[in-house]
Parts: sequence; C-alpha cells; structure tokens
Amino acid sequence: MQLQIENERTFLTYKYKKVQDIDDVILQLLNEADIEGFAESHMNKAKSTVNYDVTGYRKWSELSSDELTPEVMASAMENLYHLLAYLEDSFIDIEYVLLDKEYIYVNPGNGKLVILVVPCQAVVDEEYTLTDCVRQMFEQFTYGEGACAKQLKSCLQQEIHALETLKELADLLRAYDAEPEGPGETVSDEPAVPEETVILETIEEEADQIKTESANIAADAEYMRNQLREDMRRELEKELREQIREETRRELETELRESIRAELEEEQAQAEQEAEDFYNSLTDEQLKETGMEADTPSRVLQENALAKKIYDHVMSDSSAEVSDEQARMTTFYDMFFECYYEDDFGNIVVYSKDKIAEQKQKADEAYTSIKQQLSDNPNLNITFLGHTNNLQYAGSHTMSKDQILESYGQEVLDTLYDMQDGDISQVIETENGYHIFQMTYLTDEKATATNKAELTKEANDAYFNNLLTNWVSKIDKDYTYSKSVNTDVYSMITFN
Repeated sequence: MQLQIENERTFLTYKYKKVQDIDDVILQLLNEADIEGFAESHMNKAKSTVNYDVTGYRKWSELSSDELTPEVMASAMENLYHLLAYLEDSFIDIEYVLLDKEYIYVNPGNGKLVILVVPCQAVVDEEYTLTDCVRQMFEQFTYGEGACAKQLKSCLQQEIHALETLKELADLLRAYDAEPEGPGETVSDEPAVPEETVILETIEEEADQIKTESANIAADAEYMRNQLREDMRRELEKELREQIREETRRELETELRESIRAELEEEQAQAEQEAEDFYNSLTDEQLKETGMEADTPSRVLQENALAKKIYDHVMSDSSAEVSDEQARMTTFYDMFFECYYEDDFGNIVVYSKDKIAEQKQKADEAYTSIKQQLSDNPNLNITFLGHTNNLQYAGSHTMSKDQILESYGQEVLDTLYDMQDGDISQVIETENGYHIFQMTYLTDEKATATNKAELTKEANDAYFNNLLTNWVSKIDKDYTYSKSVNTDVYSMITFN
C-alpha cells in the first residue's frame, strides 16, 4: 500500500499484477451498499491499482493511550464485529480485510472504525489474522487492576475464532465503568471480629471460590465445544463458497464460449461475403493482371481480422495513460517587442544597445497604458495593441508546458502558470526581447483534449511497436521491411 495525495484527497493505493487478481464485483458491492465503515474504493485498470479514499481519517496506530478509553475500545470492537459480520453475511471472505492496525482508520467525526477490503488472493496469502489485529489494537490500551482487566487480558491471550468474541470484549470493556475501585486501607470503628468467625468466613469464601472455579471450568468447556462447532462451520462455509464460485465460474465460461463462438461465426460469414463481393467486382483484366485467385480476398480479410483481434487484445493490457496536466495546452497572447531582425539571408541580427533601450521604453509605455485602461475596463483585451504598436511578432499562441519552456524559458513558464484567464503580466525580459502576456485560457479544453488523444496514441504506438519488434526478432532475426515488401510493385497500388 502506498499513500498518495491528489487534489487535496488522501488515498491508499494497492498495486495488483493482473486485473484478474482483483474481484471488482466485491468492490462494487461494498461501494453500492454505502455502509459506513468500508473505505470507498475505485479501480484504475490502466495503472493496475485500487485506490481507497481515507481523506480526513486517523490511523488507529496514531491514537494515544489517553484516547483509548474503555468506551472507545468497546465501540471499536462493536464496529469491527458489525463490519466483519456484514462481510460474512454477504459471502465475502474476511481474509480480504487488511487486518493490521496500520490499515485501520477512525472517522474523527463519529469515532467509528473504517477498514479496507482488498479482494485479492495476494492479500489472503499475507496471513493477517483477526487475533493479531485485535491484539495490535490493544497495544496502547491501559488495562488497570480490576477483575475486568484480568478477564480482558485472559480473553486476549486466546485465539479469536468467532466474531462473537468481539462482542464479549466490548461487554468486558463496558463493565469497567461499573467495576468498583480496588480496595484501599480504611480505619474501621467496628469492634474486632473473633478469630473463629474469621476462620469460618475464610472457609466459606474458599468454598464459594471452588464453586466459582467449577462453574468457570464448565463455562470454558461449553465455550470450547461452541468454538469447535464454529470452526467446523467456518470450514464448511469456506468449502461451500469455493464450490459455488467454481460452479459460477464454469457457467460463465460456458456462456462466454458460446457467445464468442456465435460472434466469430457471424464475423466469418460477413468476411466471406465481403470477400466474394470484392472478387466478383473485379474485371477479367484486373484478375489477369493481379493473378488473384478466388480465395485470396477471403484469406486476406481473415488475416486482417485476426491481426486486429491480436492488436485489440494486446492493447487492452497497455498502461499508457496521459493525465490532463501532462496534456495541458495553454492559449495566451504575447505582445512582443523584439530585439532582433532577420537579414536578407535569414540570419538573426541583434539590435544595437540604443535600439534595445528604445524597445524597452516602448514596452514600459505600453504596460503603463494598459494599467490606465484597466481601471476603466477590467475585462480589457490587449490583442489589438499589437497592431497599434506595429509589433511584427505579436500574436496568440497555444502551447504545451514543454513548448513554452523551450520557446520562452523557465521564468515565463512560471509566470504564465501563475496567471488566471484574463490576467495581464508585467513586462518580462527574455533573450529575444520584451513581452507583455495576457492569459486567454490557462487550460484550453479543446486543444488539451486533442493533445491528450495524440499523446495517448503515441504512447500506445510505442508500446505496440516495442512488442512487435520483440516478436519479429524471435520469429526472424534477419527480417527487414525492404526485404519482405516489393516496393516497386507496392508503389503501383492506388488507394481510394
């Protein structure tokens, strides 16, 4: 699990190896159930992650001993019981829960527990146990010296096999408030009790103690019998769940096979019809010139269809994903007072010092004029001022972050990204001259969408071409395009 902060939200991210490892049906079920106590989750198949929203929650491990009062602990045990009981009732293995205090949270708003359910076999293999989890949760708890404390310690020393034990722990914790303080030394005004009376009382107390111990032994025996029955029930339930899952998996597999078979038969019939129509559309002269046989179009269409299916299957595992920030395109106006010119041969010639100083003065005067106009018109658009000042290179630009950095440098990039739509910058000096920028769209939605599509395509193409290169090298290490394709014949083909 990795902690990530995105858009002022805090997430725990679980990275899985294959999408088949995660039972997304369970995640959907818990999200739709909207039961308080299960951290909200969402899958990102492109990045092979499951993200859990833990914004505003506190880790159980961060709670101090002063905060872990008997009432708080009792409430936590009851919360944990109800959450795990819901999973069992929904036929969801509690082994999918990250039973570790580092992944158990508390909602400060109402004091209730929040747990993470990761339906992945890898989590089960970690062998988190409910017993270990509960013991961890009690590590910072102050027990005290009463009888309830002793019973609580004794209960925690035993393995927890049944969820009912959590309720028993809650009852013991709530008994703390009703338990009297430990005995202290007091001075009594009553007369001394005769020694014989003391002896008789001691015998009676010992007899009562023996009766209590016998009752406890009987209770322990009954508890062990119930525990054994619970263990057997859990094992049987686990077997039945696996059986149901396997039966469901076989049914789904059969349905999918039939569906895919029907789809392939339909596709094949359509391809054969298209191949026949294409072949029949050719003239005798074209057939003679190309040497095409009746089965050639069908074979080519089948190979193309197979290639497309392979491509679609391979690209389904592509993790290429471009964020909105990576694809961001920014549109701005640059009132540019250049400090160079191009000679007749296209060479860049820098202005003289006097001419550069003149350009600087023009830029400052333009900015002063802009400030004066802004007082009357806060929505001033300065694009017309480029024509007014006869600025040859002034104009609007739509550029990515990298393009701005390459063209203008870091200072301009920082300035532009600190602006809002409509903002006007001060005069900024670069190696090429003086600039006054007005932000049109910090994020140009249309241009950003287009750029994102292009970047995604480039990433996908690179991913596929890398795979293709590896495949070709294994099949034919001496393969080259020029050797495989007769370019002279290929150039004769005209595509409509």
